[in-house]
Amino acid sequence: MTAVEIRQIIVRAMNEWVGAADRPEWAAKLVDPGQDVRFTDLDVGSLAAAEISMLLEDETGYARDLGDFIAYPSIQTLAEFISGKIADRSD
Repeated sequence: MTAVEIRQIIVRAMNEWVGAADRPEWAAKLVDPGQDVRFTDLDVGSLAAAEISMLLEDETGYARDLGDFIAYPSIQTLAEFISGKIADRSD
């Protein structure tokens, strides 16, 4: 699974759990793959992070923890990290 595919999952989760689609300034950033958006800029709290984590695990098979949101604090860095972990498993 590529970082682009994982980014799409994260964006879908952001729209569902944080209501990003209802905020035009956030929605514009999320649809542009060239923008790397920090989770703190989108008011992602621990509940939203947990829900996003469960969706990521369901769709990617990568079991991760909430600490990854701290270590990889933006959509792109988290997507790239998870993509790398998935690639490592398939080697």
